[in-house]
Amino acid sequence: MTTEIQQAETKYIELKDKALALVTTAQTLVISDDKAYEAGVRLGRVVSSKIKEVQFEFEPSRTAAHKAWKAVCDLEAKLADPLKKVKELMANATGAYSQRKQEEARKEQERLLAEARQKQKEAEEAQLKHAAELEAKGDFEEAETIMSEVIKPKQINVQTKIAPPQAKGAIGRTYWHFRVVNLALVPKAFWKIDEDMIQKFVNMHKERAICAGVEFYSETKTGFRN
Repeated sequence: MTTEIQQAETKYIELKDKALALVTTAQTLVISDDKAYEAGVRLGRVVSSKIKEVQFEFEPSRTAAHKAWKAVCDLEAKLADPLKKVKELMANATGAYSQRKQEEARKEQERLLAEARQKQKEAEEAQLKHAAELEAKGDFEEAETIMSEVIKPKQINVQTKIAPPQAKGAIGRTYWHFRVVNLALVPKAFWKIDEDMIQKFVNMHKERAICAGVEFYSETKTGFRN
């Protein structure tokens, strides 16, 4: 790889001055009349030829460097790809287990909360029954005290013993995905314009191209033949 780079650097030094001189010329050329137009075409043809020359001179170094790069990438992939699959497997498996444990904890939390609410309801019903008995006996003050206690808002706190798994170095990440179940109901804000299809359409129909919501236009560029 070092040899290819050295060869490319040598070629660069050989070709640099003439190539950059063309850049300088182009920066000062203003196409404002027929004479300047002809000069611009001549410069375009020279530059087109110079591009081919540069590509031809660098081709051997580029090909050799690409082969070396490809060989290095292949060796890297032979080791890294199986390891990446194992990493993905472990990420999915441990993530699925953690998600199951979290769901178990959520359901247990709901069960304990429902159980606590039921106990509270039963206790309040017993208090109301007792208050009614006191009223029947004429003890209105005590009955009112019990009633006021019953109607006070109460916060129920429950704690499940099920905890999400923990391990050193584990970082839980949640990824959200989607699937389209009814395309007709998807808001237009989420639609994507098929730009490749529109470009093929205008290439085919040119000035006759018509499409609602799309404006077609043309621009002229000059090609250069050597």
